[in-house]
Amino acid sequence: MDISKFTSEVNSVDWESFAVNPYYKNEDVPSSLIALATVNIEGSIVKQVVQDPKDSFWWMWKTKQKISTVVVVGKTPDINYDVVHGVLGAIGNDHGGTYFPVITQALPFVIDVALAGNHVIAKNCALEVLIQLYLIFCPDDWSDKKRAEELEFFVKHKIECFILDNQKRLEAFGNNSEFSKKLVNDLMEITDELKEGAK
Repeated sequence: MDISKFTSEVNSVDWESFAVNPYYKNEDVPSSLIALATVNIEGSIVKQVVQDPKDSFWWMWKTKQKISTVVVVGKTPDINYDVVHGVLGAIGNDHGGTYFPVITQALPFVIDVALAGNHVIAKNCALEVLIQLYLIFCPDDWSDKKRAEELEFFVKHKIECFILDNQKRLEAFGNNSEFSKKLVNDLMEITDELKEGAK
């Protein structure tokens, strides 16, 4: 990945035009995306803690799924969760599990890093962002239900196409480490469910 070109393309977007939510900070989006593309050092390792739906956030309860949350317990050379949550917090409400309309411009950049990032950690971070966006996050504003549904469809469809179009590349990338393999397996489970649902 040409970082100079990536940075230029990120900075060329009018991020301020997406300021439709009082919690949205347009200056955080380009800096978080560039951090994602350039990260090459470890961050906080996490221990997965499975929550029962009734004890978790509303969207988890609504889907009746058991979702893993994270608790910082140390370090890992495989991923940097500061960068992951930096991106999720810039394009939405990381703590609320929602994304803003800016996702339409930010998501392709995340996918670019997942495919062509210069470091395993950058790719792992990008894959983690995609997994969380697909499985946990949803649109922030449902006052216009049709618009929210269109936004949700955009995000899920974009991620599904990324997985389906790059299965072999993703499987090969999974050989880098056990952590990378876990991320790839999580993505493949999404496509397995899609194929099962199509039967």
